[in-house]
Amino acid sequence: MITYIDDKDIKNGFLSMEVKSSLEVKTQQSIRAELLNYIEENQMLVYHFAEISGINSGTLSRFINGSQLIPIKALDRMTYTMGLEEGTFYDLYVDELLLDPSTDWRRLRPFLIRCSQLNDLTCIEKIVDLMLEKSYYISSLFDFAESLYEGGNTTASLLIYKKVSEGERYQHAERLAVCQYRIFKLSLGDDQQINYELALVFEPFSQGWVN
Repeated sequence: MITYIDDKDIKNGFLSMEVKSSLEVKTQQSIRAELLNYIEENQMLVYHFAEISGINSGTLSRFINGSQLIPIKALDRMTYTMGLEEGTFYDLYVDELLLDPSTDWRRLRPFLIRCSQLNDLTCIEKIVDLMLEKSYYISSLFDFAESLYEGGNTTASLLIYKKVSEGERYQHAERLAVCQYRIFKLSLGDDQQINYELALVFEPFSQGWVN
């Protein structure tokens, strides 16, 4: 049985031994475990951590309970307060997103934005692979890649264009053509042989193309 913490417990800085025991089992090797270890090692009250980090106490309560995944902005505040490097918990966050049945685009997009800002291509790839398992995410991913491209983030956008292109291979011809053009344009370099091979791949999609 899981024992939950309410806002009153948070405000009083109270974590009973029963709560600690149940949480340790539930959150082993997780962001929650890292947070609880930090609070314990620094002999802090949970409410005090909420105050100094600027995280809403209710949000922190639900996160510790395991009833809500922590928002990415709150995760970044938590990481900063703990004195850790930006993105330290992103790998674990991906795992929690994968396990959370309520994960949707509203939650995924802010995380992808932060990953792109930190150039964390590993996490981006994991999330995109997850999303491509559901075809209705392809349009959102394509639009996101376009926004990255227009913003000058060519590395992250190229990765997503390639993934979307794989998902669109037998579906949306126009979107596939745009992806292939972006891939071609972003992949060009000084090696003429590679450029030639890229042109051969793009050629079937180039008819009638207007930049």
